[in-house]
Amino acid sequence: MNKYYNDIGIFLIIIFLFIGNESIAQVQYDYSTDSIRTLGIKAMHDYMRERFSTPSKQSSENLMNNYHAEIIERKIKNFSLTQNNHLDTIEMFGKLDGLNTYTRLSESSVWENKYYQFIPMESISIVNKGNNPIYAPRLIINNERNWYNTDNFQFEAIGERESLLDKNTILHMWSFLKNNREHWYPPGYDALTSYRMLSIYGYTMCDGIAAVCRLLAWRNGSIGSSFMMTHHTVAELSDGTKSSVIDPDMEVFYLCLDNNTLAGIDEISTDKFLINRTKHFGKNIQYNKEVDAWVKHLYYSGWHRSSPNYPISSFDFLLKPHESIHFNYKKALQYYHNWDGITYIPDSFLDYFVSNSKYNLSTKFDSLSFKNIFEEFDNIQFSEKEDSYPALYTTGKTAYFIYRVNMPFPLLDAYLKGTFSNRTVNDSIQMFLSLDSENTWKKIWTSSNSGVYEDSVHIGKYFPNPLPNMTIYPPYRYSLKFVLCPSDSFSTCGLDSVYIENTFQIAKRFLPTLRLGNNSISYQDANSDDAARNVSITVRWKESSENNPPNKVHQPVFPKSNMVVDSLYFAFEWFPASDNDDDTIEDYEFFLADHPEMNYPLSPNFNQYVSAFGEGIKPIFKVKETGWLNDGKTYYWRVRAKDALGAWGEWSDTWSFTPHGVMSDKCKSRDRGAIN
Repeated sequence: MNKYYNDIGIFLIIIFLFIGNESIAQVQYDYSTDSIRTLGIKAMHDYMRERFSTPSKQSSENLMNNYHAEIIERKIKNFSLTQNNHLDTIEMFGKLDGLNTYTRLSESSVWENKYYQFIPMESISIVNKGNNPIYAPRLIINNERNWYNTDNFQFEAIGERESLLDKNTILHMWSFLKNNREHWYPPGYDALTSYRMLSIYGYTMCDGIAAVCRLLAWRNGSIGSSFMMTHHTVAELSDGTKSSVIDPDMEVFYLCLDNNTLAGIDEISTDKFLINRTKHFGKNIQYNKEVDAWVKHLYYSGWHRSSPNYPISSFDFLLKPHESIHFNYKKALQYYHNWDGITYIPDSFLDYFVSNSKYNLSTKFDSLSFKNIFEEFDNIQFSEKEDSYPALYTTGKTAYFIYRVNMPFPLLDAYLKGTFSNRTVNDSIQMFLSLDSENTWKKIWTSSNSGVYEDSVHIGKYFPNPLPNMTIYPPYRYSLKFVLCPSDSFSTCGLDSVYIENTFQIAKRFLPTLRLGNNSISYQDANSDDAARNVSITVRWKESSENNPPNKVHQPVFPKSNMVVDSLYFAFEWFPASDNDDDTIEDYEFFLADHPEMNYPLSPNFNQYVSAFGEGIKPIFKVKETGWLNDGKTYYWRVRAKDALGAWGEWSDTWSFTPHGVMSDKCKSRDRGAIN
């Protein structure tokens, strides 16, 4: 009995701490400034998932159950801006962020990862409080995810490079695409158009990611193509003489036997050992040589698809007066997806990769901003404050005005709520919807009351989509026509206010995010410097101190830093990490490269979780394949530890070593020719 009451008491204390932190920490800072095709589609996908899945060492449910009540503070920072190019900072406290908690769980299977991540962001709102439109407003955090147009996207994906065919550039692109896209059936052909796959959806299959690779090549003046096999597609980049294959879908690239040159289609097709020695499908998937053998069978025939002239995408939008955009980081409830009969996405995608954000209008119809909100209107009058008329009205004449929504993101739903006024029951206000550039209008609402009254309209139910998962191509734009019809020359009808809420789909990895410590904040738009700019920005996030990540691994056991090693094949070992909370060390991540910047691994084999070996969690890493290290070449490596609550510690320092030994004959293949 005492234990029962003790447990209840602890529970109430935890609830009090949680609620107390949430209310106490509503800290606000106010600043005023002066300034296709289906590839191996469902049957192959299901076969691979079932055939090569691995048992869970720790399920996501168990991981979440290990967490006690989270100690969370919620915070808000507001910016009021009157000038462009505003710079500021936000300092995020706590112990956890999205970077040090993102984990692909060991229960994942081939092509179907499961995840855990603490997401500190809650929402970002940008509101136009002025009377003039704001063109292309952007809030950029830490100069990342500025993917609003092709040039910015290309810069982050490949950097400032004179030639795409430089190995560093190609693997920079491979790493960027691998880390910013998840594998699932494409949501539709929409995802194969330009960069919409990454910015709107965040997932696709091999065809879609190869299309982005060749688009980046084409944009950079190089030659890019998709090599399409019966059950798989990869990207091949070429200067006309030497080609290189990258495969962000299987998370691999292949090195020639010199351990330096990126292999092309011809080299891979004729020397299957390049495939057999390479680890596929990412750092968390357990080693399974049957997977490599299966991949070898893919490279027996195929054809190239060269780069078409893709439309250049822009994800900039317009904020008219009294409009606002609200980027939402909570679990998505609605989405569009339909590919070859597959009409669903994994539930984890709704948590981590898909966002239902909002684009809203809230207006009380003032004459100063009206013409910048409603581009087409006739016979509209505005009342003065002392008048008894509605804010917007007409007397004795039929009047109308049109509101247009035009977004770079697909619209999933829309609601309208308004305050209306009819002098008599014979007066009417009608609402029409057009989804096809106003060639066709459909009546969706007619007033049925007299006097002043409120009513709401579910605009989204007229979209060509069922809810919550939409299987018909969603609209990106629509128009609403309001028609005011007084019954005689003396009657009046009108509106006092309208609120319209539009829900759109956007990839969460497109959205800005805070990390621990100081974060640079940059606001910019495409308006000229005008005194009428009045933009309000609100950033909401939460901070967690529930768990201390493991401490940094401080020393290697073997090889020591700057060591000369008389071997080309050996085990790497380091001193075990400690944890200030005495949490169990649940995993280590190992990373080895042939360049000190550590931008990408020597091979996918050298960026792995220790748990992927299925041999227990020890501070040891030994790649399963021999022949990767070259005599006399300097290599660089580092490690980090993860605790049982899912937090990763800092990376260790980067240690270097130089191996020596007899190298095998690089001119001979151990597995040449096609596989029967």
